[in-house]
This record gives sequence, C-alpha cells and structure tokens, in this order.
Amino acid sequence: MTSYLVTTFGICALTGAAHAAFFSFASDTNPDGPTFSALATQISDGRSFDTSGAVTVNLMYDADDDGPTGPVVIPSEFTFLASTTSYSVTPFAGQFIHAWTIQGNYRITAPGSVLTADFRNALLVSWSDSASLLGTSASIIGNFATDPSLRFDAAGALGSAPTGDPNFAFTLTNIRNDFGARVLLGTGGTFANNWRSEGSWSAQTIPSAGSLAIVGAAAITGRRRRR
Repeated sequence: MTSYLVTTFGICALTGAAHAAFFSFASDTNPDGPTFSALATQISDGRSFDTSGAVTVNLMYDADDDGPTGPVVIPSEFTFLASTTSYSVTPFAGQFIHAWTIQGNYRITAPGSVLTADFRNALLVSWSDSASLLGTSASIIGNFATDPSLRFDAAGALGSAPTGDPNFAFTLTNIRNDFGARVLLGTGGTFANNWRSEGSWSAQTIPSAGSLAIVGAAAITGRRRRR
C-alpha cells in the first residue's frame, strides 16, 4: 500500500512538472506587406500583397507558459488559409456585431521547425458601426472546447512542444480594402472587396494525455527498477 502511494505521488509530481506552452507573434513583424488578406468567403495570409511573396514573423515559444523561463524567438514564415461557413449580424448597444464561423489551417515554419494548426469551428468576429461594413478590427478565435477537431502538430525543433487542448486567437487591425477604405459586406456576409490587415497571434497548449501517460509509465518503471 505504501509502495502504491509513493508511486502515485511520484506520477503526480512528474506530470505536474509538465508545463503548458505559449506561442505568439506580434503584429506587423512582416516588414513589407500585411499579415492577412481576404476576398469573398476566403481568408488567407497576405503574401499576395507582399513584395517578398512570404509573410515573415518572429515566432515566440515559451515552453513553461507563465513560468520564469523566457521565450525563444524563431524567425519564421506564416501561411494561413480558411473559409467562412456561416454568418450573422446582430444589433447591439447601437452598433453591430458581425460574426462568421470559419474552418481552415495555418502553419508557421522555420528551418528545422514547424507548427501547424487545423480547425473546423473557429469564430471570426468584428465590431462595427454599420450593418453593411466590416469593422476596422476583428478577432479570429478557436479553442478545443468549442472545436474538438482543433489540432496542433509540432515537428523538428518544436517536436517536444505540447499540443494537447489547444486554444488560439488572432487580433486583426487596420482592416482596409485596396483603396484604404472600409470593407463592404455582400449577401450572406461575403466580402465584397479585397481586404488586408495586420495581425498578431497567440496560442496555448498543454501536455496531451498520451504524453502524461508516458511520464507516468516512466515513473512506474523507475520505481520497479529501484525495487
């Protein structure tokens, strides 16, 4: 009985030491173009408006989330592709909430490392003074509780990063059409104008059940070997 309690305590201690991780990049780290672009029902990264043909960002990876260890910075390339799947506009407090569900994926790559995310039920929301115009800012939000299909995968130098129970948010600012004006919304919330924006991103993940099980198994094995 004592042996069982000691082993269980050891598993808990080890699993408790497995930290959540935090990922992010700041807005406007891409020097020669916007972060995002969109038309009709599709939202993509802004490489089509970028002189280099790629959206470059400084990925910040903090392996212990709110712990004392600071993040590492990894110069990376950002790609994004998603489509809207439903739309609503709601009058609220004298203004309008425009909301879309969206599905798609994004990828952050650097030499020797890659992080990908696939989502099927994320939310794009914009606060506007008009029922027919997109606001000048917006957010794209996703989390595992509302989208159980949400999946993060990490490889290369990021291969040891946890990927369980992910959540993420993009903050879009300076949304404008090709002429620098507000974006008109068409029937069903389609984007009647090309638009582009700056964008920042943050995400958090926790160790998956599988990785915790491995840690627990290691604790049990270690206990048996010591006996």
